[in-house]
Amino acid sequence: RILITIITSLSMISYVNAAEIGMGVSMNFADVDTSGSETLRQSGKISTTTHSTSVDVPEVFVEIIGDLGSLGVAYVPAQEMGKKTRDDSNATGDTGAYTAKAEVDAHVAAYVDANVYSFSGQQLYVKGGVAHATIVTKEALNGGSTYTDQDVWGYTYGAGLKGAIPFVGGDNYYYKAEYTLTDYDEYVHTNDVANKIKAETEIESMKISIGYKF
Repeated sequence: RILITIITSLSMISYVNAAEIGMGVSMNFADVDTSGSETLRQSGKISTTTHSTSVDVPEVFVEIIGDLGSLGVAYVPAQEMGKKTRDDSNATGDTGAYTAKAEVDAHVAAYVDANVYSFSGQQLYVKGGVAHATIVTKEALNGGSTYTDQDVWGYTYGAGLKGAIPFVGGDNYYYKAEYTLTDYDEYVHTNDVANKIKAETEIESMKISIGYKF
């Protein structure tokens, strides 16, 4: 999927005419869905859970704008994936409180917006891209065990609408409104006391952007 995205990007660059540079800010209204499992030490018990949370996070982007669409890079600061606490009480050494918490940090995405239809000065486009982020674990587990942070890749696809903002700086200011879905690779880690967790995250986002091109 990464290779397909790179080839598509290079193809678009070859055919872009009269390219402009655009930069701007976005607000993401996102739903973060995480599913995972934990294998407890000693007992070998496997616990599974899902967690959903809604977050509003800012984003900055820079893109090359041409006749066929846009090539861009976006950065999102750290965002919390969620927090969940469970209390265990048993005779197998796993008694205590288990709090799972994680953040997505240093999220950088490269994307392609491919124009598909124009009407009344507006442009409908489809979006595809790749994202890279660090999963930062902030758990508090009975016995003091911890899990390491881990880099993961994600794959983004969606669609949007863009156009000039009327009465503001001519055609230089523009808006984008889009829906995207980002699916991250699975986080898997076994710590030094043989506890093992697996987690997979998906982010569904509605995004409003304001940009300036020159």
